[in-house]
Amino acid sequence: LREDDRGFKPFSASSALWSGLPSSRGNAVRSRNQALILEVHGKEVSSMTKQISMVLGIVLPIVGLWGYISGGLVLGLFAVDGLHNTIHLVSGVIGILAARRGETYAKTYLKAFGVIYALVFLLGLFPSDEKILGLIVTNAADNILHFVIALVALYGGFSKAKGATSSSGMPAGA
Repeated sequence: LREDDRGFKPFSASSALWSGLPSSRGNAVRSRNQALILEVHGKEVSSMTKQISMVLGIVLPIVGLWGYISGGLVLGLFAVDGLHNTIHLVSGVIGILAARRGETYAKTYLKAFGVIYALVFLLGLFPSDEKILGLIVTNAADNILHFVIALVALYGGFSKAKGATSSSGMPAGA
């Protein structure tokens, strides 16, 4: 792990997690100076947007595989079927690719993903034969989870970074 030009040391699973613990260089890690930067396969994932995209990208394929193995219920709570699991796998891989490509790709992924999951949530309120549009099996727990995922994805996709500027060069929101 390397420090950036501001002296921030990236966060990784192997770095010190608590303030005052020695880092790999022997320096004290100060929590207020430590930038939260995930490192995946040697590539930094530094923005919140890219981190949300990466976390979804990692978790969704795990859930998709778990769904295939479990035979219909993940954690004994969330109803899934083959198409539902495939959607988790594919959307997770796209999330990882988006996070690794950069901020713009991650924002686009989260916006699209958030809108789709919000629609899935709304459609899940009125399932036909416990399936959304007759395609994927769902239940109340799935519907709540789809709503939460939609909120997180939309927040990440539409949020402005601190110090971000608009296309006119003015601070965002000005």
